[in-house]
Amino acid sequence: MLRVAGACLILSASSLLGVQKSRQFTKRIEQLQELQRIVLLIQGEILYKNAALPEALRSSAGKVKVPFDSFLRQTAGRADAFDGVRFSDLFETEIKEQLKGTALTKEDKEEFARFGESLGYLDVEMQKNAMKLYLKELEQKIEYLQKEIPQKRKLYQSLGVMGGIFLLILLWQ
Repeated sequence: MLRVAGACLILSASSLLGVQKSRQFTKRIEQLQELQRIVLLIQGEILYKNAALPEALRSSAGKVKVPFDSFLRQTAGRADAFDGVRFSDLFETEIKEQLKGTALTKEDKEEFARFGESLGYLDVEMQKNAMKLYLKELEQKIEYLQKEIPQKRKLYQSLGVMGGIFLLILLWQ
């Protein structure tokens, strides 16, 4: 009786692990779409309202989801304080601190940090081009991931179940 209960628990846990991994994949796509929205908001603030970068970040913060809102507020606050640190460095630092619990991969964060290098010190036209380029890259990545999502979800869920069954076979003997 105890073995059967343990087997059910192992199978349930491994299945839930597969489901959680597939949800994380979906959440990554949602967060990449949120990054896309952030760039569009910043672009609108800088190009059409002629706002300074910290002001553009702060204004955009009220229109995005958690944890990106606090990331933008913190970055704007540190940029306003201007403590001698380059904007690209503080942007990268805030990405590491504020976005560490997200579903974004290390590569996603590095690309976002590279985007931050083009903000603040270039003229408006160069910033506009950098934003267009980053938006295009994000769009391509999101499209690719959306095509992959049905296969990846099935794969992760199947691996969870199969891993649980494999573990049960190993432990049962």
